[in-house]
Amino acid sequence: MSRVKVVTHLQKVAAGLGALAAAAGLAGGASAQLAPGRSGFTTIQSSDDQALRDVVTFGRCFAMSRRNDSLALIATRPGSREEAEAFHRLVFFEDQICLAAGSRLGAPVIYMRGAIAEGLLRSGQPLPESHQLPVPAVSEVRTLSDLTLCYAAAHREQVRALLATRPGSRQESEAVSAMAREFGSCMPARASLRYDSTQVRYRLIEALLRLAPAPAPVAAPGN
Repeated sequence: MSRVKVVTHLQKVAAGLGALAAAAGLAGGASAQLAPGRSGFTTIQSSDDQALRDVVTFGRCFAMSRRNDSLALIATRPGSREEAEAFHRLVFFEDQICLAAGSRLGAPVIYMRGAIAEGLLRSGQPLPESHQLPVPAVSEVRTLSDLTLCYAAAHREQVRALLATRPGSRQESEAVSAMAREFGSCMPARASLRYDSTQVRYRLIEALLRLAPAPAPVAAPGN
């Protein structure tokens, strides 16, 4: 079977999720800069359930079967040329076991990266120290990735609870919206964010994945 053939199902993934990413203002190579202006949040919820299920399945498979490549992808800066080149080299133009024979996956990188990060987090294996990130100060927050790293550092359990929701679901949207009410503590004054809940979910999960392990609680004297 020719490598240039694309399975119809995967074409729908690319079309459906590409439109959603564009609607949220995060399509292409954008690194999700926070916009200046009045503080606030706008939620967009995905309705393409099958497309998201395909991405989730691929991401978990890739994270399990190609951990080193997954780590190489996660190590790149979101929205960078390095990220795009890594995905084209390791995912979009490679034959591998996570796709049907002769097919390629063309979903936006922001979803693919998130699904792979979630697969890595679900594996329970800690990331190497070289992949861990420091928590930015609020004055340093410029992108959605910065914001979610700041938030996740202080809300690890809330972020981990997202794993119990399905990407694109109402439960996910409600959970992200509830967390978004507290994003202000990590946002510069008068910044705004327009997002789709699944994109924020994946950025939060990657942030949790890349944080250094929480320090063990100090035992009380006499225990």
